[in-house]
Amino acid sequence: MKNNFSPKISVVIPMFNAEKYIGECLESVLNQTLQDFEIIVVDDCSTDKSCEIVKSYVKNFADKIKLVRKIFNSGYCGDSNNIGMKISRGEYLFFLDSDDFIAENSFEELYKIAKNFSADVVQCEKYFQVPEKSSLKNINLSALNPVSYPNIKFVDEPTLLTENIEKRAVEWLERKFLWPNWTQLIRRDFIFENNLEFILCTAQDRIMTCCMVLCAKKYVRVPNVINFYRIVENSISHKKRNFDDSVSVWVNTIVQGFQYLNKFLNNQNFFKNN
Repeated sequence: MKNNFSPKISVVIPMFNAEKYIGECLESVLNQTLQDFEIIVVDDCSTDKSCEIVKSYVKNFADKIKLVRKIFNSGYCGDSNNIGMKISRGEYLFFLDSDDFIAENSFEELYKIAKNFSADVVQCEKYFQVPEKSSLKNINLSALNPVSYPNIKFVDEPTLLTENIEKRAVEWLERKFLWPNWTQLIRRDFIFENNLEFILCTAQDRIMTCCMVLCAKKYVRVPNVINFYRIVENSISHKKRNFDDSVSVWVNTIVQGFQYLNKFLNNQNFFKNN
């Protein structure tokens, strides 16, 4: 990559053993109608051919793609996301799972909205959920229905979130926000201005989105549906665990999550005073 390259969007892709999907994930980004972006793939010590596949793309798109290989496996994509965003140079950040793919006009649509609103965060409220063997070549868009959370009051046009932090907090507790970061375009400087980072637990997306909802000056909800979320049976999100492992995972999530939220909220004026 060129050292002075400052793109509109930095795409951060955490990766672990994604040889079946990473090629198509990269293709969906490379085929975007808005081409002013960089791709940062952060590999969490894959043991399959994932890195070889990414390297084959780097040969042809060296000006757009960077592969970062970690020395130790963390087991959580939050660590890879932190690494990716620290070395990113884009005006906005987009986090994409290595087994998912996106519509070709995703960046063009979201970036235009972000600039129109001078947004810190642009949040899609729905996404497509597709079977593991789906691909860009065989997907039938007319047969897909977007999915989301039942409590969300969906917008039909780009809509700026209320500035009332108390109302935002209540709506968050009522599960009225979609929390996966792969549904969001996030202003990079906003992340660092508020000292935000992903924690190493299962619910890192949820914690990050909660903090952004509670501190963003301009948070925009949009009706755009851009992400194709692939249901992979052995992924981190869908991996079957025994009882002891499940307890360990969620106790860790609760402890780390509350510690991080407590530290974050104590630095926010609204919560200091309320």
